[in-house]
Amino acid sequence: MKKIHQSGLIWITGYSAAGKTTVARELVRNLRGEYSNIIHFDGDDLRGIFGNSWGYEMNDRVALAKVYFTLCNFIISQENLVVISAIGKFNETEDWIKDNIPFSLIVELQVPEEERILRDSLTKKIYKKGEVFDSQYDDLKKADLVIDNSTKNTIPVVVNSIYESLVSKTLNSNDHGRSDHWKDYYSSNDVPSNPSSFAEFVMDREGSGKSLLEIGCGNGRDTFYFAKNGMKVTGIDYSPEAIEACKNQRGSESMDLFAGTIDSIDELKSTSYELAYSRFVLHAMPLAEEKIVLKECYELLSENGVLYIECRSNKSERFRKGDVISSDERSDGHYRRFIDFLDLQSRLIDCGFTIIDAIESDGLAIYKGDDPVLIRIVAKK
Repeated sequence: MKKIHQSGLIWITGYSAAGKTTVARELVRNLRGEYSNIIHFDGDDLRGIFGNSWGYEMNDRVALAKVYFTLCNFIISQENLVVISAIGKFNETEDWIKDNIPFSLIVELQVPEEERILRDSLTKKIYKKGEVFDSQYDDLKKADLVIDNSTKNTIPVVVNSIYESLVSKTLNSNDHGRSDHWKDYYSSNDVPSNPSSFAEFVMDREGSGKSLLEIGCGNGRDTFYFAKNGMKVTGIDYSPEAIEACKNQRGSESMDLFAGTIDSIDELKSTSYELAYSRFVLHAMPLAEEKIVLKECYELLSENGVLYIECRSNKSERFRKGDVISSDERSDGHYRRFIDFLDLQSRLIDCGFTIIDAIESDGLAIYKGDDPVLIRIVAKK
């Protein structure tokens, strides 16, 4: 039985007649011998599929490249490894890929101009009068692999280099540009400091004296509120800058603060908590991370422990804004995943939780005129 490869993108680029399609086809043939989830797109094929709606001016080329990779990312979100052979040599393109596709390998094929002109004269005849169009594109700055694909190398050698790079590449942490965004966010002076209405909702239900794990404590607006009202609080956050900000402003409040993901902080494993609290966190992470968070919450909660969740719904107006990353992910200033109300409840039940209360509505967290549709769930272990 064939294996499933880590989903992601292999972009094989290079100027016209650099051998992109030939290399991609051979790579795909090799990968499909081992993996069942390999998809191949070729730039020329896609241009035709889209009805040749774009021209060849700079703006058209940039726009078309963005469409190519948005399509690729949508297919990637369905757990496929996509290989695309297309020029698209723009810094805007490589920046978008690195910001929005967690696992990507950018491969640039280099062939001397004279050899490209000769190859072209036998095939597409794009380089009329011996003129190339290199100046219409950018020099890539983020290519993972640059390979000589001239006659000095054979196709098997080139493909093997790509395959070895694919095997050895360290998978990143699905960052989606989140680290830089939250670093900037928590460095600004425009971060709310008063407790959220959700934190007040939890305090009204639970009272003081209980142990609470806050997932995604941010700048500590709710963390400090819970601690000042008698909770025994442990706050964790993906952003080291956020945790540092919390530590710098901590007064007499007794709390533990840790930077990292819930499954990577060893100090959590020896403790159980009566409450777990997650506000505006689940929609800031990919689904795979959410599943880890829910599972870990269940494990860390004591018997009859309660999990409180507030997150953005896919019924929010913002769901239709920004760049499409996948069917439920968008990038509009920064990464967001919009969550289906019933699907989230199903995932909680699959973890072993019992749903106590669940609501999907606006009016729950109005801030500066923004009144998003949110999901609030109370689940019991």
